[in-house]
Amino acid sequence: MRIARWLPLPVLAALAHAEPEGAVAEPGRWTGPNGPPSNSRLSRALPVASDVVAAWTIELPGPAVAPPVTWDGTAYVLCSAGDDQQLVAVDIAKGKVAARKLLPGMPPAPIHVWGGIVYAFSRPGQVSGFRPIGTSFVEKWKFSYEDAGGYATMTVFEGEMYIAGSSGLIRASPGLKEPVWRSRGRYHGPPAIYGDSVLAVNVDRDGIPTLSSHHRGNGGIASKAVLAMPAGKAAMGGAVDITAGAGDILVRTPWPMMMERGLASDAFVRYATQGSVVTGLEAQGFMNFRVKAAVYKGGLIACESATEWHWWQGPKGQVIAEKSTAPDLFHEMVAPTVVGNVVYFGTWAADVETGEILWRLPVRSVRFGVVPLDRLFLVVDGAGNLHAFKSRVGR
Repeated sequence: MRIARWLPLPVLAALAHAEPEGAVAEPGRWTGPNGPPSNSRLSRALPVASDVVAAWTIELPGPAVAPPVTWDGTAYVLCSAGDDQQLVAVDIAKGKVAARKLLPGMPPAPIHVWGGIVYAFSRPGQVSGFRPIGTSFVEKWKFSYEDAGGYATMTVFEGEMYIAGSSGLIRASPGLKEPVWRSRGRYHGPPAIYGDSVLAVNVDRDGIPTLSSHHRGNGGIASKAVLAMPAGKAAMGGAVDITAGAGDILVRTPWPMMMERGLASDAFVRYATQGSVVTGLEAQGFMNFRVKAAVYKGGLIACESATEWHWWQGPKGQVIAEKSTAPDLFHEMVAPTVVGNVVYFGTWAADVETGEILWRLPVRSVRFGVVPLDRLFLVVDGAGNLHAFKSRVGR
């Protein structure tokens, strides 16, 4: 594993290796584009470890613009419909479209689900909650917020929204006209909910990115860590990926960060905790990974090259497993998903402990990442179809 640079900062005495509540997706509940609100891409579902067969395939009404999300037997997909979007609900057990609704003017942004309500940016500066009723969707509520840049992202946890954008980081609750709290600044998201902390990246006027830990209850800042000096002004339209749930927090940025030796796009941040609040943030090192990482046993699964993936942990990036595989498997990389001891890499899967390739899918390409359920998973292929794959009976 090649570390671009390690900063001469003290190693924190108290490190949080336990995964606070919210770090792992429950079976059947993939609530956001990266799974749980911690963005860890980690699930408690039972894995598909061998003998993969197709359960069903649905031709979507248009290209999916964001990964599917699931809640207790229903998958929700936002599809492109010309200049508009169409929201689709799929009955997972039957493999049938259960509801759909054309939503004129909706931006092509990732959707979230909580309690069977779909949270979506229905307009710039507005989030709406949609519930499937019969064969369509009904807007149950909407929340408007100050928006100066039009690039906001969000994470949903316990039915509340954490919205990051050009006007700040806000916590909002359906039914309330005003935010529960707001932290001013230019934030990039989506935020990560980890224990009782909200992790988000703020970019100052000089374009310097800082990871901050906010108290989930009142928005107060518990700790900050300057990630790096960027190579130039941060592109305000880009999103940030935060992976939380291991001894390190990994932050991916949409702009290259200028380091002492070269450029990097990923910052490793160590942390301590006080109770269930993340404190003591310290930027420790930097690297360039090809896609977002996933959490596994207190470490991270990540891909650095065109033929290698790593399971690593610790302040020095200790490699627990380094596996090489055929270049064709990495032809179209998507973010990995971890289920049990199996890591899904889109069109194929491997045993994390041994590196053994467990299965390959009969589709040429997969968009986004794999959405896991118990012994079943969903993928969107490059042609715009939604597939469900499962293990054979008894496996």
